[in-house]
Amino acid sequence: MGKKIASTISTIILIAIIILGLALALPRLFGVKLFTVLSGSMEPMLSAGDLIYVRPIDPEKIEVGDVISFALDEDTVATHRVFSIDKEAKRFTTKGDANETIDKKTVTFENVQGIHAFTIPLLGYPLNFASNLAGQIISITLIVMLALISILLTDSTPKKQDETVEGDAESVETVEESETDAEADITIETETKGTDGKDE
Repeated sequence: MGKKIASTISTIILIAIIILGLALALPRLFGVKLFTVLSGSMEPMLSAGDLIYVRPIDPEKIEVGDVISFALDEDTVATHRVFSIDKEAKRFTTKGDANETIDKKTVTFENVQGIHAFTIPLLGYPLNFASNLAGQIISITLIVMLALISILLTDSTPKKQDETVEGDAESVETVEESETDAEADITIETETKGTDGKDE
């Protein structure tokens, strides 16, 4: 019973990891980018640690009120709401929902990464961890261990069942042999008695 529970749990965890991996990898095939929220400037809509999916969009189609992700520099991406648009200069003025003032720097059309599509709360931190080398090694090791545990526990149960069936079969054969021997004894005794009767 304990092995079945352990096998079920390990299988569920393994499936969850695979689903998570697909949820992170598949959107990238369609140009969707994933970012982790690192501050509370967009609360209550976005909180620190949230994972956001950002889909590509033509900057010309962005409207006031849209939430966009944009590059501040080579290593930093911010996600704020569009406050105003200067289409002639091709620049956006943005503002965090939790901030009292607009952002000091405007955003050029070319620095726009995309528009906010949806959010998965608190999944950003595990994604950041899995993105570095140590996190990748631990994640792969965990997946392999869970797969092996699931396989070993699954294989051990049928073996015990087979042994039980074989043991029952041997018992049946032993009983049948005993019955056959008993019938043989009865036959011999009957034939002997019949012979004695004829001699008389």
